[in-house]
Amino acid sequence: MIISELNGGLGNQLFQFAIARNLSIKLNIPFKLDASIYNNNKVRQYNLDVFGCKNSLADNTDISFFFPNRAKGIARIIQTLKKTYYRPILIEEQNFKFNSDVLGYTNNNIYLKGYWQSEKYFSDIRSTLLDDLKITMPLRKSNEVLFEKMQSKKSVALHIRRGDYVSNKTIANYHGICSLDYYYNAIKYIAQSNEEIVIYVFSDDIDWVKANLKTKHTICYVEKNMNYEDLRLMRSCKHNIIANSSFSWWGAWLNQSSDKVVIAPKNWFINTSINTIDLLPETWIKI
Repeated sequence: MIISELNGGLGNQLFQFAIARNLSIKLNIPFKLDASIYNNNKVRQYNLDVFGCKNSLADNTDISFFFPNRAKGIARIIQTLKKTYYRPILIEEQNFKFNSDVLGYTNNNIYLKGYWQSEKYFSDIRSTLLDDLKITMPLRKSNEVLFEKMQSKKSVALHIRRGDYVSNKTIANYHGICSLDYYYNAIKYIAQSNEEIVIYVFSDDIDWVKANLKTKHTICYVEKNMNYEDLRLMRSCKHNIIANSSFSWWGAWLNQSSDKVVIAPKNWFINTSINTIDLLPETWIKI
């Protein structure tokens, strides 16, 4: 069995699902998701139940097979003996650089711990993931008109991430936020080939965007949605301008527009020495 530990918001969970899905296919063994970190979590929650894929969540017995100390009493002894016999392996991500060795393991019992933020871990099953990650929740009536308009060749999904990137000092000092100049340059790049673009703005601080983002192009602010609704609308636009956010990364990656342009920030973190060369697909434009 493969178990992938979930951690973070919807975007991170999608990365952690995707690598497990790929390994599961390659090894022809089932996989489960360890969502235990969200037990009694008031900030984050498990988000993958809105998709068409059939996910199995690992229970404590599954998890304690890899970590016997999580079991109690006689169960801990049994799990310790099983671990000694079956020798399951823990694959823990060391950095953001793609590690091809991860996809080469043949052990039937693997626990994945990391963020796995590179399409190289799953790009070979893109068609499978596009099918898996179709949102089954019905489109809200307030979004139906937006959805239809976004099918236009002129639509651009633009995501501005603020939230804890601004309010939490530790997170702010690590991630940073994309500047307004980044967004203006991204808009300019896309508008070169289509002056009549319509920009659909997604943000966790839409009031700030309304007050600060100024452009001659038509803007539509997408508001009061659940995260999966925003994701569905992002992937429905013709083009994407993403933030340094795994959430809008997936909005762009799931976009099936045949000639889409995706603009991404070349600096994903404040610390530019962090190797993120594998984080952004080669076809995306880095600004």
